[in-house]
Amino acid sequence: MKILLVQVGTQYTRDGKIIDEPIIVEHSLPLGILYLGQVLEQENYEVEYFDHAVADISVDKLSKWIVKNDFNIVGLTVLTATFITAVKIAQKLKSLNKNIIVVFGGPQATICHDKIMEKYKSVDFCVRNDGEYTFLNLIKHIESNKPVSDVRGITYRENGKVKYTENAGLIDDLDKLSFPDRKVLTDKHKYMMSGLISPIITTRGCPYNCKFCTCHIIYKRRVRFRSVRNVVDELIYLESEGFKEIMIVDDCFTLKPKRVEKICELIKKENIDLKWHSLARTNLGGLNMYRQMATAGCTTVLFGFESATQRILDYYNKQITPDLAIKSIKKVRKANIPNISGGFIIGAPTETFKEIVNTIKFGLKLNISILQFQILNITPGTLIYKEFIEKGWINDETDWEGSIPAPDICPTAVPKKILNKLIENATKRLLTNPRRIFRDYYNFIRNEYQSRYIRGLLKSITNRI
Repeated sequence: MKILLVQVGTQYTRDGKIIDEPIIVEHSLPLGILYLGQVLEQENYEVEYFDHAVADISVDKLSKWIVKNDFNIVGLTVLTATFITAVKIAQKLKSLNKNIIVVFGGPQATICHDKIMEKYKSVDFCVRNDGEYTFLNLIKHIESNKPVSDVRGITYRENGKVKYTENAGLIDDLDKLSFPDRKVLTDKHKYMMSGLISPIITTRGCPYNCKFCTCHIIYKRRVRFRSVRNVVDELIYLESEGFKEIMIVDDCFTLKPKRVEKICELIKKENIDLKWHSLARTNLGGLNMYRQMATAGCTTVLFGFESATQRILDYYNKQITPDLAIKSIKKVRKANIPNISGGFIIGAPTETFKEIVNTIKFGLKLNISILQFQILNITPGTLIYKEFIEKGWINDETDWEGSIPAPDICPTAVPKKILNKLIENATKRLLTNPRRIFRDYYNFIRNEYQSRYIRGLLKSITNRI
């Protein structure tokens, strides 16, 4: 049984139109297919990996390569943004070899599994939620010709009818999963810093229920934690493999500040010399936690501030306040973590032009290094998506195949053209602010994560002019 695991890239729009310049994501190794592959390899399956998100290769060429190499099963990790591209790959594969088994996994396959199987006959199975052991079990049943109806956590067809098995349950003991072998991808693809920066995940899930997010839908607001020892052992492994920077990609890394402090203490005890970056929430963690992070190698903290208007924050179910943003920044600065990133979302259904301008002004005044504004997208499965269905702005039968910018369908939202102009002007002000330039220049040139971000901003502005 020869298996290929693919991280799907973004080459098609949600309307099925090919993108002139495919989105190349070179900053992050896809941990999902690496975890899947490790479990399969431990059972002696022949597994290969392909990161379509970073490879500059068309759907046609990729599909022909897959068929030429005689893969029996192709597992595609599908995000909302990459869904249509994944469908194109599945359809092309089936046109070339109808016997190839195509399996979808990932967020979109979990949230929209029933609709995928109803509409797209080129997809044979959807694996829902944590996929490692479900996918392994599915392959074993296929290989031995056992009924797949015994496999928990899948959606499939039987005699043309879509069927679902009961949920497999989430993986409680994350420590039993082997460390992903990044070299199977870094030896094949080119990533940021030539493969010297790697993501790591220390938890799965999030207890919050932000209205624009699918995490709490997929994981039912359950959070599972790897042990402190297990996390630090992987950092030791990554350092031995030559990695220099780490991005902690947990949805809620700072949920337990004491756990974060213990991780930092053990990093220092083991003399690990890695720069690392982490997401954080403004309502979690005190000065001591950030000080521990700083002395353990943390150089960037990323916050989702979202809005300067409490009414909008409450609409998003963020459970934070604008004042917490200011207080958190002060704590991080006092702890001597050099870089702070802040993200804002604009374009909520009832958000006024004045409120959006106020949010942008608020963001520009913050003492942070990286500032990002993005337009609210409506993603299938989210609470906002369900709200838009109820209001008649979204048709769930036709609009589930990708995210939609809220202003494109919401009659009460500020038009997207105006929002884009506001973001463009804010970005120009950010990059031409002398105080920011002198304050952050040294950190930018020392930090590949930030310097790539700045180059991206400059490129986006150049393309708009």
